[in-house]
Amino acid sequence: AGGNNVGLRAAQGEVLVLINADVEVSPDWLAWLVRATQSDPTIGIVGAKLLYPDGTIQFAGGRIDRPRGCSYHLGWHELDRGQWDHFGDVDFVTGASLAITRRALDQIGYEDEKFFPIDYEDPDMSYRARAAGFRVVLAPQAIAIHHESSTTGATSLSRMLSLYAGRLRFVCKHWSADQLLQEFLPAELNFLRTGPLLHSQLSRWACLKMLREL
Repeated sequence: AGGNNVGLRAAQGEVLVLINADVEVSPDWLAWLVRATQSDPTIGIVGAKLLYPDGTIQFAGGRIDRPRGCSYHLGWHELDRGQWDHFGDVDFVTGASLAITRRALDQIGYEDEKFFPIDYEDPDMSYRARAAGFRVVLAPQAIAIHHESSTTGATSLSRMLSLYAGRLRFVCKHWSADQLLQEFLPAELNFLRTGPLLHSQLSRWACLKMLREL
């Protein structure tokens, strides 16, 4: 988030683009992103469809489930047969490849650097945009290949812990007190009791990690 914010503060223009260093874009990727931002003045953020190098889908839009705030990549690991090639609204897009309008950025602000080192800064930014009245959409014709491991490393316990901590920070930031007490807390406690041992333990560690950082 910190590096992205340095670039966003320095950038000029009405459409700003974020892209990871390990992303390989298609020739018309940028044109599709910009075209989408210009198709409707209420569109604030546009995401690309991300593929793994083997051609399977990494990301075709994101969904946030209540009450636990879990994030999901639509189409994840599916063979890309065009089944997600519909332009439309999503809960969030990933900062590995997105465009944001100047108007939206000026209104919602930069990425929240408290979501460090990674995870949930993208859902957070999209959530803030939608709360401010902007649409967050996927432009599936904007295609990019994400060689993710070269930036984040392979999936590890530390990465998973970061994801859980980010999720907890996200719900504490955006859910109301009533939602936290009446919806999130019972669902989270039930998960801790009945969920897979590794994931429930990671959730406990993430709670402790977040409390130490308050």
